[in-house]
Amino acid sequence: MKPPAQHRLKFLPAILCLLAFNQSVKAVNQYFDVNGTSAGYGIANGGTYSWDASNWATNSGGTSAVGPWVPGSFARFPGGVSGNNYTVTVANSESMAGLFMSVTGVTLNINAVGSGNLNVAAGAQGFLVNGPVIINAPIVGTGGVGPEYNASGAAVSLFASNSYSGGTFFGFTGSAPLTWFNNNNSFGTGPMTLMNATNTYWAILSVGGAPITLANAFTNTVGGAGINFANGANAPVTCTGNWGLAGNYTFIRNNGDSTAPLTLSGVISGTAGVNFSGNNGGTITLSGTNTYTGGTTVAFATPAGTLVVPANGALAGNVTVSSGGLKLDKVGALSSSASLNLVSSLASGAVNLNFSGTQVVSSINIDSISQASGTWGSPSSGAQNTSSLFSGNGILNIQGAPVVVQQPSSITRFDGQSGSFAVVVSGAAPFTYQWKFNGNAISGATDSSYPISNLTTNNAGSYSCGITNAFGGTISLGATLAVQATNNYSSAILADSPISYWRLDEASGTVAHDAVSTNSGTYVNVTLSQPGYTQLDPDTCIGLPASAGQGFVQVTNSAPFAFPGVTTFALEAWVNFTNVNGVQRIFSTFAGVAPSRGYAFGISGGNVLRFTTSGVQDADQSLATALVPGLWYHLVVTCDLFNYHFYVNGHEVGTPITIIGGGNTGVNQPLQLGCNPASYIASFPTAAEQLNGRIDEAAIYNFLTADQVLAHYNAKPIGPPGVGQPVATPSTNYESLSSVIQAVADGQSLQYQWFKGTTALSGQTSNTLTISPLHLSDSGTYKVQVSNPMGTTNSPDVTLTVLPIPTSATVLNLTNGLVLHLPFDGDYADISGHSNNGTNVGATTFVSPGAIGAHGLHYSTDADVGSTNYVTLGVRPDLQFGANLDFTVAFWVRQPAGSTYTNLPFFTDAVGSTAQGGFAFAPYAGTGGGGWMYTIGTVTSPNLATTFPDANLINDGNWHHLVHVASRTANCTTYLDGIQVDSQAITISGNINTTNAATIGQDPTGAYPVTAQADLDDLGVWQRALTPLEVSGIYLAGATNSVSFAPPPPPQPVPVALHVQQSAGQLQITWTGTGGVLQASGIVSGTYTNVPSASSPYTIPASGPQMFYRLKY
Repeated sequence: MKPPAQHRLKFLPAILCLLAFNQSVKAVNQYFDVNGTSAGYGIANGGTYSWDASNWATNSGGTSAVGPWVPGSFARFPGGVSGNNYTVTVANSESMAGLFMSVTGVTLNINAVGSGNLNVAAGAQGFLVNGPVIINAPIVGTGGVGPEYNASGAAVSLFASNSYSGGTFFGFTGSAPLTWFNNNNSFGTGPMTLMNATNTYWAILSVGGAPITLANAFTNTVGGAGINFANGANAPVTCTGNWGLAGNYTFIRNNGDSTAPLTLSGVISGTAGVNFSGNNGGTITLSGTNTYTGGTTVAFATPAGTLVVPANGALAGNVTVSSGGLKLDKVGALSSSASLNLVSSLASGAVNLNFSGTQVVSSINIDSISQASGTWGSPSSGAQNTSSLFSGNGILNIQGAPVVVQQPSSITRFDGQSGSFAVVVSGAAPFTYQWKFNGNAISGATDSSYPISNLTTNNAGSYSCGITNAFGGTISLGATLAVQATNNYSSAILADSPISYWRLDEASGTVAHDAVSTNSGTYVNVTLSQPGYTQLDPDTCIGLPASAGQGFVQVTNSAPFAFPGVTTFALEAWVNFTNVNGVQRIFSTFAGVAPSRGYAFGISGGNVLRFTTSGVQDADQSLATALVPGLWYHLVVTCDLFNYHFYVNGHEVGTPITIIGGGNTGVNQPLQLGCNPASYIASFPTAAEQLNGRIDEAAIYNFLTADQVLAHYNAKPIGPPGVGQPVATPSTNYESLSSVIQAVADGQSLQYQWFKGTTALSGQTSNTLTISPLHLSDSGTYKVQVSNPMGTTNSPDVTLTVLPIPTSATVLNLTNGLVLHLPFDGDYADISGHSNNGTNVGATTFVSPGAIGAHGLHYSTDADVGSTNYVTLGVRPDLQFGANLDFTVAFWVRQPAGSTYTNLPFFTDAVGSTAQGGFAFAPYAGTGGGGWMYTIGTVTSPNLATTFPDANLINDGNWHHLVHVASRTANCTTYLDGIQVDSQAITISGNINTTNAATIGQDPTGAYPVTAQADLDDLGVWQRALTPLEVSGIYLAGATNSVSFAPPPPPQPVPVALHVQQSAGQLQITWTGTGGVLQASGIVSGTYTNVPSASSPYTIPASGPQMFYRLKY
């Protein structure tokens, strides 16, 4: 093979020696000689030869007799002509004492056949070459390899997975060569030692276009020698072994480009220093905690070349940046005793302080001039001293007078609680501290922190700290202590030891104070000082969002709220919604990347409380009474290790929901109140799940019992009731059915009185008003009067409309979206106007009367005799519902009394009936039978939904009405005889189209082997989801008045011709048919007017003026 394309590198002339000999033993030389002639030792250009053949001579010159390889010899390759190449294969383990390829410009390839290898003996240190040597055969043994060269262009390629353990020695008798490598084991398992001359580099070049990791340890024995990782494009190198420098200064260079960074994750130790450089923009990353003390020099040739000290790395000793860049990713990347030396010619921002906080250094020198003490940073850092040489947000602090790097934080506490202030300073230790209250020194407060217990309002005020050292002093900013009086509600909260409690009552600023701990939050896009959850407490709350975009409170310390796995916790807040549309989050720690995706709690519309773990697993609790905008709600979710419990206004709603998927996956994001964190929104841009409204009194606990939740709600000050508009469900309904009107009220000790109009309804004193059965006289307006000891409040009116049962199909007229209407009144015609007519197959019959009208369809299959009688509609585009088209299927069906048929379909386009792709509506096929079932699903993954036969039976010999309403983004809801009996999620059903005919009474093959029969009538299909009111109307109209849901379309008029004939001086105009109106005009293009009382025949005088006549329909 040809050697890889080489980088242009700068090297001093040197010798590449790839010797493998024990220096204490004189090895026998063996010369590779193909045929014993003097002309190039018989080596042909491109030839391939075997190491194991008789190709070895004991003397040079090309004229000696040849024989087989003698194990343990020193291999010499003197043959070939410059510019040529040849290959030697090894099929055995070739024990050897060394290798010398002596012809300049000849390329030697050594390849393995089978398990062949080069076995170097103990004590070996290298190979010597004058031209390129590419070793694809594994090098094994306990010896080492020490490459050297003595001709320009000589190189060694170590391309096998090598296991030699004696180490790799570069320049052990001369200079190190250009060395190519392409895998993690190119250099065996031993250490790599730099022995080349001072001011020379051993160049090793990674190739192959994939990352390489070298686990070898490194050391050097000569000061001033270097190693050049001339990394190939897209072939980054990571060195995980430790580097021991002893006292020898070393140069480390990465001449790769930006696609080939060098990472040194091992620890560099010793008393020497290191010079890091590169010519082509590649970076060097030091991710070990390095301890070498001789200092670091950064000298990259281009500004893009950068030495990076990441969050898991560190440097000891002084650092000099003379060219290129330095990037520090953490406080502590440098030693606090380090001197940072820079030159003014560096590019702007060359020293990237990519961290938050303050890094202490002993000095900063620019152009050898010592800079002033104090803080240093970029022009935007806020440091006391700035320079364009710096970028990032970090601060460097030159030891000197104390500098406060963490100011005391303001806190809010209740009376009787404890609080504490603290400062963090940098500078030259030791420090002395003196805390002050409202500017006056506090006796004995001489530590970096100042705790205060048993707080009273006398402790409220401003606290600051003065700090001094040998270089000077400074005073911290003032921090405010606010002490609030407790009330019944806050006392109840405090009694249950919350982890954090945010009252959200700040009048100004951006800090949301934690009233019990140090987990204060930051306000982002919120409105402060909004009316809180009770009129009796002047304490305010926040509204959010204040403007377009997300509004929230962010608590950056997520650790107290992680709750990983299955653990107890409780989340609590008062919420007043502006609207209840969609998903809105009260608490969220969501992250966009697995596995730590956090959790979130909030609502999904007004009817569901939702707690979600891992960003995807929803625990949804349905609410019997929907939440409405404009009222305050006390909302809580708890976990007891087994179930999630949901509470509204102190009371648990629904039944506990079993923990889903092993609980929470932990959290690595800030806790946010009001919407999901930014990292989650970055991954899912439409999933901010913003809360719209107000939040008050938010708290998080390790757990709350049901009694504690109720006690918190009851601790709310009793005020006049808050009352919203009642909710009527449904607000419009048919007579004979029922409606429930639910009061919407907030408060304690509530009493109710319902009114229709202005008339109190006797005995109606609960929070719900149920009217059943409905009468037409029940239409009107209703309200509820809500009272407690603090006052009485009337609700707004809600209107209830009661409709009469339809007496004709014209009254219902459900033609919107109707694509199929088969009344089966003696034929198979579709009267929807879409011409989706049916065709009889076999011998279906018509029963009389039908459920609706004069007739109904009777179909049957007798599998024993192979008789099938059914209706096919063919493949109809109107019945192809795809992946997202809502649809409804409604029909009347009658089965013989006591029948327990399997699933011969009522209506389907699925071969094999249910549990197949497409749609299928059929009798229940399970044990017992007598019920109904359906399938809606793709051809590959049908989504089966079944109702079991212990209820909803339709095998009593009577007509029953079934309606299946498919809302593709939600559920398929089934109604039996006008009443909802089932609702199943179908969001995963996908594209349900098939290429099959739609059929009634059989599957599309006409050969489904099930013996059964049934009557079916008034089949309708809509390309939309019917409403519950429409479903009720269809059933009542049919069951009560035997009328359909839609009339046939009116007949379209057929234009007819006018005929004119003369008789006895008169003209007679005649036409056929009915419905047309005769019109006349004096000119053909004029305005036509109706001819009064004109009918065929119509007579006019022949001598009259010229007139033009037409029929208008």
